[in-house]
Amino acid sequence: MSPASGAAGRTVLVDGSGLFSSNGLVVARFGASTAPTSCNSESSCTVTVPDLGSRPSTVPLTILTEGGTSNSLSFSYT
Repeated sequence: MSPASGAAGRTVLVDGSGLFSSNGLVVARFGASTAPTSCNSESSCTVTVPDLGSRPSTVPLTILTEGGTSNSLSFSYT
């Protein structure tokens, strides 16, 4: 994941495997908040950080596809 921190509206690149869904539904979650994604391959997605409120915090970032949920990564919301 790069970068590992940022504010709402920041684009984050997530690399991995299996980042594909035949129905096109790939969802990113920052804690309980969902975020828009764009996946150009099965190994890379860009995610836009949603508004998580006014307080800086560290939240888990996970990617959900029809195949399951990724391991969580720590994201520092600033």
